[in-house]
Amino acid sequence: KAGAIPPLVNFLESKEKYRQQCAVVALAILTRDSPANSKAAGSARAIDALMKHKDSPIPEARDEVAIIVRNIFMEDDDYRDQFVETGGVSFFIKQLNAAGDSEPEAQVDAIHSLTLLMDVDGAGEINEDIVDQLNKAGVDAKLQGMEDTDHDGLKEAIGELRDMLRGKAHVSKLPGREWKPRSSLPMPIQHIHYNSDATQRRVRNRTRTSVPNVCMQRSTGRHDVHLRRFLP
Repeated sequence: KAGAIPPLVNFLESKEKYRQQCAVVALAILTRDSPANSKAAGSARAIDALMKHKDSPIPEARDEVAIIVRNIFMEDDDYRDQFVETGGVSFFIKQLNAAGDSEPEAQVDAIHSLTLLMDVDGAGEINEDIVDQLNKAGVDAKLQGMEDTDHDGLKEAIGELRDMLRGKAHVSKLPGREWKPRSSLPMPIQHIHYNSDATQRRVRNRTRTSVPNVCMQRSTGRHDVHLRRFLP
């Protein structure tokens, strides 16, 4: 109501990296469980701005971008079409491929993103054009290679998406809109400083299941990254 979302969308296109990353964090929080905020972000053309960050070198930032665009397109199929037209399908496929075997929760997130993307009007009808794109990209083969897992939630998500891709399932039978992504609510925050790629990977591996959010901060003489860990 205070009109905070349009300025945040503008921050996404700022030349200053710390503003871009803080805008991603804020939009992830504001659009979570809020249809009104998600629609406001869509009206402010957030999808176009967010998709400019789909190749961010920071994995946690890409994760948050995926969550935000998902929150937006679930509220209106026009936003879904806009997301697809700006390379959304390939972005979600990259998210699936980037989630390592040691990160089952990230894999579940990526699979559910693809599941929700196929839903038409929230009515359970599968978008066959998106199914065709996923099949051409070899997603079913990727999922088949992930089936040897002890993670029950991941195994179930894989089976559901594979059934959809093979025309054996209807979205209304899936967890779809009842499913919630890993929490990014602003609970106690732990700041972790890291400078090297190796340290960044170690921090990410330790904190992945709590959905870290990354906020680039100003620094003098060096480019520190403050990993803001939102505890569930």
